[in-house]
Amino acid sequence: MEEQSGSPGGNTDNSSQRNGEEKPRRSSWTKGRRRKKPLKDSNAPKAPLTGYVRFMNERREQLRAERPDVPFPEITRMLGNEWSKLPPEEKQGRIQTRELELE
Repeated sequence: MEEQSGSPGGNTDNSSQRNGEEKPRRSSWTKGRRRKKPLKDSNAPKAPLTGYVRFMNERREQLRAERPDVPFPEITRMLGNEWSKLPPEEKQGRIQTRELELE
């Protein structure tokens, strides 16, 4: 079987030499260069804590006092399970507290 050099499916590299001209490269960000992030306003107010974060902060201190030997990731896991088992009424109370702070 012979290779056909003139076939359209052939592997000829003439895409860069169309009409005898090379295509100019688009000016865009190169792969290694990144844009600068806009600076945050240091005087801007911080967003209020979510109900979940409030719960975690309150309960973490209590749990650390009860069980000082338990590592931090384990405490966080325990508190996450506790939050998911929390009744919706208690969760809603913490969420409403956050909404009051937003106003």
